[in-house]
Amino acid sequence: MKENPKQPFFTYLSFTAPHAGLRIPTTSHLTAKSNYPSGGGLSGGVQWNDDASKGQINTAAGEFDKGFHPLVASATGNDGKPWPIYAKRHASMVKRIDDSVSDLIQLLKDLKVDENTLIVFTSDNGTHHEGGADGVSHYNPEYLATYGPYDGTKRDLWEGGVRMPTFVRWPSHIKDNSRSAQASQFHDWMTTFCDLAGVAAPALSDGVSLVPTLISKGEQQQGTVYVEYSVGGSTPKYKAFEASRQGQKHGQMQSVLIGDYKAVRTNVKNGDEPFEVYHTLKDLKETKNLAGKAEAPQQEDIMAAILRARRANSSANRPYDNQLVPALASEIKSPGKVRLKLISEQFPWVPMTQDLKGENKLVKGLAVEDNEGVQELSTYLIAPEDGEYQFLLAANGQAVVRLHNEVLIDADSHYRAGEIANSGSIYLQKGVHPLKVIYQSAKGKPAMSLQWKTPSGSLENIPSERIGLLE
Repeated sequence: MKENPKQPFFTYLSFTAPHAGLRIPTTSHLTAKSNYPSGGGLSGGVQWNDDASKGQINTAAGEFDKGFHPLVASATGNDGKPWPIYAKRHASMVKRIDDSVSDLIQLLKDLKVDENTLIVFTSDNGTHHEGGADGVSHYNPEYLATYGPYDGTKRDLWEGGVRMPTFVRWPSHIKDNSRSAQASQFHDWMTTFCDLAGVAAPALSDGVSLVPTLISKGEQQQGTVYVEYSVGGSTPKYKAFEASRQGQKHGQMQSVLIGDYKAVRTNVKNGDEPFEVYHTLKDLKETKNLAGKAEAPQQEDIMAAILRARRANSSANRPYDNQLVPALASEIKSPGKVRLKLISEQFPWVPMTQDLKGENKLVKGLAVEDNEGVQELSTYLIAPEDGEYQFLLAANGQAVVRLHNEVLIDADSHYRAGEIANSGSIYLQKGVHPLKVIYQSAKGKPAMSLQWKTPSGSLENIPSERIGLLE
């Protein structure tokens, strides 16, 4: 960076604090006002030591795990009593992150790349309530109310466990103090970064670009915000939480956003159990269950959204794995027809194709043409009966197959030309299902075959009479 500050760069920085270890900095730079090296950027803040025998960085000195930040070292609560040791440790870790980010921003300013550098700051889950490393303490989030205005903590699917703020700084493009209630999930950032870099995102990505939201220009596509998680324990019995939620068992949990509505269920024993539904922009603590109300998504809509977006995983069995993926309430008007898009470019991965320019045509059957580059085949599959299906793909090249919003077959990064890529079992309802194949050619003649095994049939190429378009 010092030698070539104009070179585009990407940095992923994962802070371990504040975390269950509750470890705090050394006393290397402890003063009456701070515990962080003065200054920042090129000439101050945390620096590498030229002599590594004294530690790799300049904070590797002083007493270990003793550097409480002066702002909280002698803090007292509303009751006039000193803060508990765990609260001092937690707050010291949070302040350390704040100082570190300020240090990095100063570095960007010193390198004169601050105005056009995008910084994204976020977290993966809500506050924890775990013991510290080596028994240094045990964190209780009730004292500082670090669950905020929500119910739930880490490992809950209530808002306090999963609703994390995201701060974005990009001085040349984002207005100060602008805000957005656009919901997103981590997978959206890969697609966003690809969009900003001017490259096509991988077709395997489940995300959407957040650029329209960031720069307040263009139409923001709605992404998928879905969580399923199985874990023991229960929601803590904190006084600030709803009484009915305190001590509620976790077990198998699911949550999905549909518009501004959140559907959630816990301790799921079978796939037919109902979801609770909340408008979490208006109801932060999820107190008003709107399930069954006319304005809220209905149970069948919730399950359809989930089953069309997730895939069963044999390493993590769920009680709803064998539920049928709902078909569309549509009829095929053009039997055997497929929309083919030819893109005469090669990519490091099978790309998302919706924003790529290419030649569009209507063809018959699921076959690629003798063209180098990327080919997108979009059609609708007609499942002849309810039950268990299996799909197999072989290609001279790479391919990604999606059914509805879920990845049916991944024959991309770890795929070798000519191998058989197997979808595994997928349970489909009789009827129409959107199907998309994105194929990228390799050396030699382009080739791709897609077979299926229906519940009562044998393995065969998908017949032309079992696909088609809606118009």
